[in-house]
Amino acid sequence: MAWSAKSRRMSPPKLDRVGIVVGDLDATARIYIDTLGFTQIYRETLAERGVEVLGLSAGDTTIELIRPLDDASAAARYRGDEPAKLYHLTFTVGDVNAELERIKSAGVEPLDSQPRRNANGGVGIFLHPDSTGDVLIEISQKV
Repeated sequence: MAWSAKSRRMSPPKLDRVGIVVGDLDATARIYIDTLGFTQIYRETLAERGVEVLGLSAGDTTIELIRPLDDASAAARYRGDEPAKLYHLTFTVGDVNAELERIKSAGVEPLDSQPRRNANGGVGIFLHPDSTGDVLIEISQKV
């Protein structure tokens, strides 16, 4: 994505993934795959983020079912006692570091100091919900 010289803004990001935190990954996956007809495209554990992630193809977007690895993780605390809960939106940008600097200069606070590996081979950084209208947003770059 190219910078606009006039506005110094990136062109609009693409909705890449919708994350849903779940208590029972296998049972939830069966609903999406067997009942709703989605196709699994990846499943991996991100130990450094404390989650296991299962990606489902939804056209140009991926639905990620996210299982916390322990009850103390941020994802588990967010889900609480619910069986599943919408967790985050991920938007793909061309250069995550440049977009992060632009967003920070606009007063948006990231949750981490730098992008980290995310599911399906990309790198991304989450933005603090207090800065984004109470929505957990990840900006991500495919590598």
